[in-house]
Amino acid sequence: MKKIFTLFAFVLSVLYSRAQYGLNAIKVFDFDAEDKVYNMYIDSVGGADGGDVFCFQTDSTNRLIKTDLSGDIIQFSDNPYRAFTVFNGDTLVPVRDSVRSAVINLQSGDSLFISPYDWGCLSAITSNSSAVYVVFMTPYRVENRFVIIDCIKGKLICNTISPSGICCSEEGVYFITGGFVNYVDVNGENRVQKTYLVKDPAGITYYKGSLYLYSNADKAVYRLQPSDETEVYSVISSEVNSEPVHYGLDGKRIDPSTPGIHIVKYPDGTVKKTIVL
Repeated sequence: MKKIFTLFAFVLSVLYSRAQYGLNAIKVFDFDAEDKVYNMYIDSVGGADGGDVFCFQTDSTNRLIKTDLSGDIIQFSDNPYRAFTVFNGDTLVPVRDSVRSAVINLQSGDSLFISPYDWGCLSAITSNSSAVYVVFMTPYRVENRFVIIDCIKGKLICNTISPSGICCSEEGVYFITGGFVNYVDVNGENRVQKTYLVKDPAGITYYKGSLYLYSNADKAVYRLQPSDETEVYSVISSEVNSEPVHYGLDGKRIDPSTPGIHIVKYPDGTVKKTIVL
């Protein structure tokens, strides 16, 4: 296996200014894959006429199912790779040997990236026109033991808990953790979390300015769009001052940094419900 990338050492604790907001989940179409879907993406040249299609990768049956943008099935085939991405015309796959994980260019056989130390590579990879992002699991016993790496620059984008899906635009990376869609820009900064109401999501994909999720529970594809509901802020990024007064749901005054649902009364008399994490 050729190695064309220098190993990098990464700092595993990164501080972010992080805000959180709500997302509405709008059903696009129902689709029953008759198996658990573990990933979904959009192929811009996957249709019979060269048009855009949704692609669903199934778990136990190891199938790749393509549908049009309305959910009508176009093609069934065997899933060629558990995870892959196409970068500048080349197919890249994450692999793991007896020592380390790597990202391999299937056309040339070159290793685009070799993970430092003994980082385990997950089945999560995505790319845009200038970057390839892969999820690795570090051997360190810490809460945020998963890292997203820009394999072209050898740059740590962020630490996170186990993500269940990843995609990207030209500006940044989106990934799912628990009940949140996370976004980090290409510099690993300006991290944002957005809540959504989709059960058992499988994969996330970015398409023409919108995010899409598949629900294994609902057997449906959802489009995520901004919500006008209560904004949610983490303690890290909340600009707390002495003027607003914070109350709990029981009506008692509480410290602004106390985790939970706050009723905040501002000096001008306005009242807002806020969640502090």
